[in-house]
Amino acid sequence: MHGRQTTVEEKKARGTHRPCRDSRRSLAEIQADITDALEALDMMRTNLHLVVDAIKELGMYVDTVRTDNQGGTRTDKKLNPAFRVQREALAGMRAFSLALVLLREEEQLALKRDKKPEADEFEGLI
Repeated sequence: MHGRQTTVEEKKARGTHRPCRDSRRSLAEIQADITDALEALDMMRTNLHLVVDAIKELGMYVDTVRTDNQGGTRTDKKLNPAFRVQREALAGMRAFSLALVLLREEEQLALKRDKKPEADEFEGLI
């Protein structure tokens, strides 16, 4: 299993940064990904609020009806499936938060890379 992606600043601190592997994506692409990640993070927050409300309403366990081989039914208690959704929403929020950190860093690098030099007022005089 792989760990999380390391930021450029972390790589520089460790001495493992290789500039040749830096992103060459356009600033517009990076900013579109940032917008998508922000929207996804907002959706995950909304899901988390809905799940918390469902857990408050239904409790930790929910009743389920099972049918046995003879056609009879029986009611059992089962862990509320909202807990699984809650765990996934929290994991998704962590993943999107890290993605945003990496995308913001990539955006700063692209801004530096794409920055046009200021016009030299003395250019062409020599």
